[in-house]
Amino acid sequence: MHKGGRRQNFNVGQRDCHGNMMPKMKPLTLKQEVKHIFNVIKRLAGRPFVRCRMRKRVRTGMIFLNDVKAGWWEKIDLERLDMLDTRLNLCGQLYGRHKNAYRKLHLTQADFVMYGFLPAPSDYWRPRFLPQRLLTRLWIKEIKKISAIAIKGFALLVVLGTMYRAMAQDAVTPYPKMAPIDQYLMTDRSAEIALARSAAPDSIARDAEVRVLGGHGFETAVKGKNGFVCIVGRGWTSAPDSEFWNPKVRVPMCVNAAAARSYLLRFTKETEWGLAGRTQAQMTESITAAIAKKELPPMESGAMCYKLSKQGYGGDSTPHWPPHLMFFYSGTDPAIWGANLPGSPVVGMNDPVEHLTQFVVAVQRWSDGTEGR
Repeated sequence: MHKGGRRQNFNVGQRDCHGNMMPKMKPLTLKQEVKHIFNVIKRLAGRPFVRCRMRKRVRTGMIFLNDVKAGWWEKIDLERLDMLDTRLNLCGQLYGRHKNAYRKLHLTQADFVMYGFLPAPSDYWRPRFLPQRLLTRLWIKEIKKISAIAIKGFALLVVLGTMYRAMAQDAVTPYPKMAPIDQYLMTDRSAEIALARSAAPDSIARDAEVRVLGGHGFETAVKGKNGFVCIVGRGWTSAPDSEFWNPKVRVPMCVNAAAARSYLLRFTKETEWGLAGRTQAQMTESITAAIAKKELPPMESGAMCYKLSKQGYGGDSTPHWPPHLMFFYSGTDPAIWGANLPGSPVVGMNDPVEHLTQFVVAVQRWSDGTEGR
């Protein structure tokens, strides 16, 4: 009998190591076993699920802040960031106090949860777990990423500035005339194929079409299966004006299907004109006439290219480019993308002759996955 006169709800079982009788428990029902297994899974997997949900909210919040406060990440002191403190949390550092952000951003508490400024009630998945600590680490990680991209964007802007200053120079060019055609070609066909493919990650480049430069223009060396086309640009299309005839220029690029049907047609046509010996002025006249006659199409929606190669040579003034992506539009205002603004990682360039707008976005890694420094 149990103390208090109540009968225990078990049968007598075996003795333990001390000689005491052990209770023989009743077997669990199927419903109890399922509930127990579910609780174990929830306990083991709870934190990864919470982290995944919170990471999505943080990234949504970054997109929102990019729209309402340009360069916001530059104002955040990562050493002091603490999502538990009303003055040191994200909104506190941006707007003085956490509550001030409600008024200035016209947001509700539900909006704050959606943007990762506050945890949701469901984020408290176990006792003594503070989701604000996890939010702090997630925000720090994402801010470091966007800061790195912004720094690379600035570096790319410096490179572009150097290139355009070189293009604007009226001094005597170091390459006043065309070199022999053989100097623009690569004798090792397999080396040119490998160089062209280095412009994009292997997951894209291995199934892409590859074209190599011949005596009269680009020729298909490898047929593709995914719509991408990889080539190596020369000075006529991929270097400053002062290096139009520079035979050393080798710039790998890999365009998607939309760019292959629009941008690449201009690119290959200009290459053919260059091989034929047309001067820069003659080429400008030719491209202007071809666009006016609609012999060359406008940029197709979604046209873009990868330029992630560690290899290649951009010319004497800009030998090496940081890894970046390019997006092509026909006569678009760069302000639509927020390009060229302080803190913006997007660089925009307008070419009135070709009615072409190019947007450049620096990325963190080369095509082989190594850090792009």
